[in-house]
Amino acid sequence: MKGNPVLVDTAEPMEMQLALLELGVPIKVVNLPIADYVISGETCLERKEGSDLSGSIKNSRIFQQINNMQEYKNKVLIYEHSDPVKGFRLQDESVLGTMAHAIVNGGLTVVHTKDMDDTAYLIKALWEKEGRGLKSVPEIKTKKPKKLIDQQNYFLSSLPEMGNKTASDLLKKFITPDKVLDAIRNVEFKVGPRSGKITGILGDIGTIKGIGVKLITMWKRVLDESDKKK
Repeated sequence: MKGNPVLVDTAEPMEMQLALLELGVPIKVVNLPIADYVISGETCLERKEGSDLSGSIKNSRIFQQINNMQEYKNKVLIYEHSDPVKGFRLQDESVLGTMAHAIVNGGLTVVHTKDMDDTAYLIKALWEKEGRGLKSVPEIKTKKPKKLIDQQNYFLSSLPEMGNKTASDLLKKFITPDKVLDAIRNVEFKVGPRSGKITGILGDIGTIKGIGVKLITMWKRVLDESDKKK
């Protein structure tokens, strides 16, 4: 088949890329700031399999992703799982509630597929409906927050596994991103008197729900360490 390629995010598995190529769909692997697949300048698709969906609901990342997808006219959320509503260590009601939010508040089309092959066939069908990418050339779009609070939230959310909800909670507590970053850098850990091991976080940042030693350690490493070899 000839036509413009479907843009595929670098985080998508190689198996998915190969499935598309086997169906004759040309692809281009790029770093996508919005969605996992861009079919055309008007259509994007976010793919969530079971554990990924549950994780993104727990840290509220999916709600930010739904918001970002508003840059495209046609927005598709794929839930890839053998069971149409089964969450991974998450109540089914939470999964259904998220789907309802995506449809009603986000204007997304939600589709259930049972596996990667199903998803690949759907992407192929969308690509063909878009005239093989020729009706509207695939375009990488970025979310451009306008309000200061949204810009600050967007900035903090770029930290690994931060999530929109956690960023929002941190801003409520510390007011500015600069003070949030200072709190992360200067965090004090609770140490077990006998074991000498870190057991928790002291101070205001330790009162934020969902923030633990693992996350703080990760953020401190991102902020303070260099990737260049000495």
